[in-house]
Amino acid sequence: MSSTATWISAIGSAGSLLGFASYVWIMLLNRKDQPEIRQQEQAHSVSAWLDEGSRHERAEDYVVCVHNGGDAPAFDCTVTVQRPDEDTPHQLRLAILPPRATAVRGLPFGHDRLPADDLYSTAAVPGLAFTDSHGGHWDRDSAGQLTRTDRRTLRGRWRPRT
Repeated sequence: MSSTATWISAIGSAGSLLGFASYVWIMLLNRKDQPEIRQQEQAHSVSAWLDEGSRHERAEDYVVCVHNGGDAPAFDCTVTVQRPDEDTPHQLRLAILPPRATAVRGLPFGHDRLPADDLYSTAAVPGLAFTDSHGGHWDRDSAGQLTRTDRRTLRGRWRPRT
């Protein structure tokens, strides 16, 4: 009877050890991913749009707004705006966009009156490229889709192309 109890106790101990090791391994994997998740959340909080100047106490009819809702600055922001009636895009650059700040600038192609329908059309939505505080390069297209443009991970490893 005691040898059966010893075997049951050994199997229970081995199962407990295996369960604890699995828990520690999963926690370590999640911990490694947290900085990359925070970096991606930071990138998701940076956006650009066109708006009426009067909403931002500006004299221009329309302005470009670039917002950083994250806790870290965004660097080298390039906003690309294309008028629906032109083929050539216009660019606006910001060296730094502080955390929780909105930069409001005049349109990079002048102050011509745009019809309100054109302001909110798909073609008039600005694209945005920027570098996050970790050195990651990001691009938000005119459809609002955010993609990482470099292949380096937060820990300096190269990600495979997808």
